[in-house]
Amino acid sequence: MKEGLARDEGCSVRTREQGLHIETRTIGIDEDLEVSSEWALPERFGAGANSGLILAHGAGNDMHQPMLTHVHQALADGGILTIKFNFPYKRSGTQGT
Repeated sequence: MKEGLARDEGCSVRTREQGLHIETRTIGIDEDLEVSSEWALPERFGAGANSGLILAHGAGNDMHQPMLTHVHQALADGGILTIKFNFPYKRSGTQGT
């Protein structure tokens, strides 16, 4: 996979009543390394028309930590594209520093 390229993992789109879409994607870091991510797309999101924010979890958690998930969805409900991801060490099962 090319560096920085995100691909949709398919059948992983969730929709909320407000029109918010959450998509699970894989982000290629390099040829041999990918990380999982969730993209919260506001109802009227359009490329170049909205702000975006990337959220990172702390070393003791992953991207599914409840507070991070709440912030992720609340910002998207407010019209901001938000992306949360797991650091590579979460995939390998090691502790981050």
